[in-house]
Amino acid sequence: MKGLGLIALGLFILLASILVGGWGFSGFTMTSSAMDPTFASGKMVFVSRIAKGIGRGTVVLAQVPGEETQVVRRVVGLPGETLEYRSGELFINGQKVEEKYLGLAASAPAQLDVPAPDNFGPMTMPEDSYFLMGDNRHFARDSRVFYGVKREAIIGVVLSFGGILVF
Repeated sequence: MKGLGLIALGLFILLASILVGGWGFSGFTMTSSAMDPTFASGKMVFVSRIAKGIGRGTVVLAQVPGEETQVVRRVVGLPGETLEYRSGELFINGQKVEEKYLGLAASAPAQLDVPAPDNFGPMTMPEDSYFLMGDNRHFARDSRVFYGVKREAIIGVVLSFGGILVF
């Protein structure tokens, strides 16, 4: 029995090292204030590359279409939905969306070289594409600039366990 326990422990350690070693999980350092106050610039977040569920509100690490840049942004629009952003308010399929996670960050003045527009759309997301936005809308270069992100461009899900997991 001890031999089986040691083999099981060895397999567990091997599996954990593969997952934590970058294949299944990785760290990403926030390089902008686009997700303030949820994730501050300079903090590292934990990203699961094996998480399956991507829905509205999920925070993801994604490859920006046509660039080498990777960003952490929140999924606000799903495939097939029509999005519109008017005067700082998000509408999906004509209905205003309450975004409680925005906090005070949405009132900050724009500080981007190429600011995202305050008015966008309406735009219907193609199948297999998601609309991503930063929580700090005035500091976020997001889908208002680079439009939708295809599912295969989403690298992973930023994890949170009962709170924000940053270190």
